[in-house]
Amino acid sequence: MRQVRKLASGAGIGYKQWPEHTIFYKNVEVNLDNDFYEMYQEALDWEERHGKDKGHGWLLLHPIKKLQLYKGYHQHMA
Repeated sequence: MRQVRKLASGAGIGYKQWPEHTIFYKNVEVNLDNDFYEMYQEALDWEERHGKDKGHGWLLLHPIKKLQLYKGYHQHMA
């Protein structure tokens, strides 16, 4: 998933509808140690300030949910 790779690399996620240089989680390398519930809340706050994506959550919210699910699966399998 492209957005997950951007988060993992620390590049963050930008959106053409947000002001220039407005990037969610820029310079923060995301991994399975992150608290994805907290990140999800931060994404909701971010969207409240900068605007929601026209994809109904596919830009930020859906990738964060997928990371949380994967983290839970990974912990369960360990």
